[in-house]
Amino acid sequence: MLKVYFAAQYAMKDVVMLAACKLVCEADNIQIQSGWLFEDHEPTTLMHELTEEELSRTAVEYFSDVMQSDAMVFYSCDPMTYTPRGGRHVEFGIALATNCLICVIGPKENIFHYLNIPGMIKHFETEQECFAFLKEYSERCEP
Repeated sequence: MLKVYFAAQYAMKDVVMLAACKLVCEADNIQIQSGWLFEDHEPTTLMHELTEEELSRTAVEYFSDVMQSDAMVFYSCDPMTYTPRGGRHVEFGIALATNCLICVIGPKENIFHYLNIPGMIKHFETEQECFAFLKEYSERCEP
């Protein structure tokens, strides 16, 4: 079972959830590892609307989810567009440090997206290209 963490802006939560579920339906050997997608909070929720306890607890949960993942799908944004929060960049760094396969969908958003590590960081223009790769990759990883 390939455990995949989806990293994206929190505002994209509903869109990413639909995409993740679609991938899992198409490849029965892929598991969603992103607990944040299943939270009750609306995608428009801002950090100051949550308590310190909630933020601390979810930070630990997200960290654990990334650490237990085999692969990450990272939805990047135009590097010239301001995006609040930025937790997805920390998640990217955790995945990088754990030698997790990282699939970036979209433009190279920050300097670390330019790392040339064969077999570890892959770039895709579209979600469809990324998901096709992950389905094939998950089949090769099956024991």
